[in-house]
Amino acid sequence: MQIEFWIPGKPVAQSRPRFARRGAFVSTYDAAPAKDYKSWVKSCAIDYMNTFNVSMFTRDVPLVMTLTVNVDRPKAKKKALFPVSKPDADNFAKGIMDALESILYQADQQIVRLVVSKHYSDRPGVTVSIGEAKC
Repeated sequence: MQIEFWIPGKPVAQSRPRFARRGAFVSTYDAAPAKDYKSWVKSCAIDYMNTFNVSMFTRDVPLVMTLTVNVDRPKAKKKALFPVSKPDADNFAKGIMDALESILYQADQQIVRLVVSKHYSDRPGVTVSIGEAKC
């Protein structure tokens, strides 16, 4: 089974965790933009799964995930194809992988191959493709 869907809108990279003291305890939390983006990713995945009647991959299935991240093209870079500035490609992947855990697959340890590419585009968003790993 192969799943492919589009997450429209400006991609948000996973930021470093934030820490807060709560009495004698310290807790961690995501910054607001990353937290909101994860909710949006979950919503897009759930909509796709409901529309096409797709079920979650079981825990014993090794997976391959491909992410194509399209970011807005700056006015000064009309001819450049690839953004070589921050945020890093792996930070986009971390947030999306965390958001899709327990929705598309049971644990992100199931992902045995990850391909992430960043491109300039006039249509920002992320294409997520995930399927069973083959030899």
